[in-house]
Amino acid sequence: MNFDTWNKAIEQLGKEFITIDWGYPVSGLIVRPPPLKVALQQFIKSAGIRVDSPLYSFYRHADGLAFPDVWNGYFIHEIARVAEQFTAERLDLVFGSDGGGAAFSYRRHDGNILHQVSLMPPRIVASDFDEFLRLLRDDVHHYIAGTPGWKFLDGRAAASK
Repeated sequence: MNFDTWNKAIEQLGKEFITIDWGYPVSGLIVRPPPLKVALQQFIKSAGIRVDSPLYSFYRHADGLAFPDVWNGYFIHEIARVAEQFTAERLDLVFGSDGGGAAFSYRRHDGNILHQVSLMPPRIVASDFDEFLRLLRDDVHHYIAGTPGWKFLDGRAAASK
């Protein structure tokens, strides 16, 4: 996925989002500027992420995001926070949350994106990080549009293997 194209779509949706009267103050759609190169190098070293992975590509362009007012909230953590939580024994790299206490993680051996709600088994929500970003963009679009019956990321997950 081309990050610039995705980011432009998010910027456009963000402009639309803040013009709507939601009945409460909103923060908007925040995509943070890129992290320092040293943080990226540390991320590769500590988390074992390949430079050709979509997750690494995202972090080259943005140090996370915060969409707290979309659905239940969507957050991709800063790269330093992701790297510090990683341990070699973990198969999954937690990179974000949904605002309701559930985590999003990157399964290192196959690139699948998982949604973990408390003690429930994790569920696959995307086949890779690029698909996750597309689904996130679609969720923002349909949240703004008020699409009846739209299945948000937490509602379209399939059981993980």
